[in-house]
Amino acid sequence: MDQRVAGKSKSQRDKMVALLAVMDDLASKGSNKEVSEEALMQAAMERLNICEGEFMRLFRELYRAGKILNIRDNYYEKA
Repeated sequence: MDQRVAGKSKSQRDKMVALLAVMDDLASKGSNKEVSEEALMQAAMERLNICEGEFMRLFRELYRAGKILNIRDNYYEKA
């Protein structure tokens, strides 16, 4: 785990791991590994019981940490 994620509280790290698990689940259901930001947000809000603001904060943190890659406009893949 890199420094940016390691410096977070346990509850925040757990949410980040859970968000990546949701992304894995969505990617496994598709024909390729990429997931739209909208689909990921909807699934995360339902499964993790988080609001849109919390999703965006976690999503941006994972993106900055290099855990999520932008493949094309609004489509992402786990690094």
